[in-house]
Amino acid sequence: MNAKKIWDSYKFPLLLLGGIFTGAILGIILGEKAKVLAPLGDIFLNLMFTIVVPMVYVSITTAVGNMVNMKRLGKILGSLVCTFVVTGGFAAALVLVVVNIWPPAATCLNASGDTIASMIIARLVEGKDWLEKRIANGDAEA
Repeated sequence: MNAKKIWDSYKFPLLLLGGIFTGAILGIILGEKAKVLAPLGDIFLNLMFTIVVPMVYVSITTAVGNMVNMKRLGKILGSLVCTFVVTGGFAAALVLVVVNIWPPAATCLNASGDTIASMIIARLVEGKDWLEKRIANGDAEA
C-alpha cells in the first residue's frame, strides 16, 4: 500500500490519534497553563456525543427496519441484550471492587475537619436514635 491510499483509508482515525497525542504532549509541556485549552476539548466531546448517539440510533433502527428474516433479527437482538447485560455486570463489578479498595468519600473533609463518611454514619445513628425514641413514645406506627 502506498502512503496516499493509507491516508485516504485511515484519515479520520489518524487525525483523532494525532489530536490525542498532541493534546497529551501539550499537557505535559504546558502543565497548568494547558487548562486554557479545556473548553476546546469539552466542545469536541459534546459534539461527538450529539453526533454519535443519534447516528447509532438511526443505524440500528434502519438495519432492523430493512431486515427481512425475523429469526435473524431475534438472534441479533438477543446478542445485543446479552452484550448489554454482560458489560453492565462487568461495569458494576468493577465499580464495587474499586470503591471498596479506594472509598471515594473516606478522605474528604468538611469545614469542621470530619470526614464525610463519619458524617453520614453520625446522621444514620442519629436517625436510628430518633426512630427508637418515637417508637418508645408510641408516636411511630410500627
